[in-house]
Amino acid sequence: MATKIILFLSKLGDGKEQEYTCPDGGTVKGSQTNEAPVKYLLRAWPETSELICIVTPEAEDAHEWFLSEIKTLAPQMIIHDIAYDSTADFTSGPLSQIMKPMNAGDTILLETTGGFRNTVMDLLLTSRVLSYIGVKTACAVYSNKFTRQIEDITHMVGTFDLIGGMQEFTSFGSTRTLRAYYGAPAADERIEKLLSTVERLLDRITLCRTEQLEALLTDFEAALTDAESCDDVMLKMLLPAFRKKYGKKLTILGLIRWCMDSDMLQQALTIYKERIPVYLLGRMDLFTMKPGASREGQKDYQSVEETLFVNQFIDMGKNTSEYRRQRRQIESLDAIPFALEELWTQLPYSHLDVHCSQQQFSDIVLDYFYIRALRNMTNHANESAHAEYMERVLTDHHYPRFRDLTTKDVIKILEAALEHLRKENYK
Repeated sequence: MATKIILFLSKLGDGKEQEYTCPDGGTVKGSQTNEAPVKYLLRAWPETSELICIVTPEAEDAHEWFLSEIKTLAPQMIIHDIAYDSTADFTSGPLSQIMKPMNAGDTILLETTGGFRNTVMDLLLTSRVLSYIGVKTACAVYSNKFTRQIEDITHMVGTFDLIGGMQEFTSFGSTRTLRAYYGAPAADERIEKLLSTVERLLDRITLCRTEQLEALLTDFEAALTDAESCDDVMLKMLLPAFRKKYGKKLTILGLIRWCMDSDMLQQALTIYKERIPVYLLGRMDLFTMKPGASREGQKDYQSVEETLFVNQFIDMGKNTSEYRRQRRQIESLDAIPFALEELWTQLPYSHLDVHCSQQQFSDIVLDYFYIRALRNMTNHANESAHAEYMERVLTDHHYPRFRDLTTKDVIKILEAALEHLRKENYK
């Protein structure tokens, strides 16, 4: 794989040679804008084999002279000249031609001093585009004529990696780009703790292993708080955006929303089904379970809270007149709370204390059983006549039929369900 320099050629100067201090502590001399920084790059990366030279009409007077200087320093250097009228579009012009000699695994060195002021942005754009085909930017330099220094500005390219990585993390829950930026392990222990905690959390989400989520969210909150005092200034500036989007403290509700935003709908449905009962029964202002509630029929994959929550409504539902009527039509049926007014009247005699309005109670219970059924149908975990019947009953409460759903519909259903859990929406 090849190492290649990319630069915008500058016009000839006054011919006066100046000495510049380099990032490695040495010095180089040059009279033309690009000369000194290219000499430094060739010394620091002696394996460099190609130079891509973007030449505007204003810089044509320097072209022959500059190339002769390069050939003197590196006789085997392959030169790619790209003519560019600065009034034209950079993307359809030079950028498309820069892509041609590039291969995955190549390394580029950016010399950003030459050309017009906006050429720095063009070169940064080039770096970002090339990164997507597997070409790494190893160094970027700028020749400061006032301080007589060749400045290493590679951190500017890295900052774009960091910003992209945070966007990737916030939107998709991925740490891949952040890992590439910070390393494995990251040098800062606080950043390493954040990345490793997120990776454990995402591992459990991806594999739908939800039983450890509450503990991992506590670890994540601690790691996020610690990372806010890390030494990386840019990361400290970006972390509040994550908190603003998902709440000051990431809860199960925020995690479900994160999965929705990350196009992990199956995981969002699973977390809702398995952990919302834990969330509800752990909140004293909505539901509490009295002693003596039945855990009969608890499955290995179910939490105690899910079993208690589901059994409570099955037991109550079996006492409704609607259940008894439908039971005569269907041989085997686990009751669901389709007659909510009847269920509400049974609450004083049930194992459940409800601390919210009747409307919120109805919304939460129907949401839960609909999403539970939807998740089971999505995972092919429940394709019986009972599931079809349950779907039919729930559509009578204005929920869409499963076969008519789109991903947008599922997102809307989950968003509405999360809003129904907010007690302040029922004032």
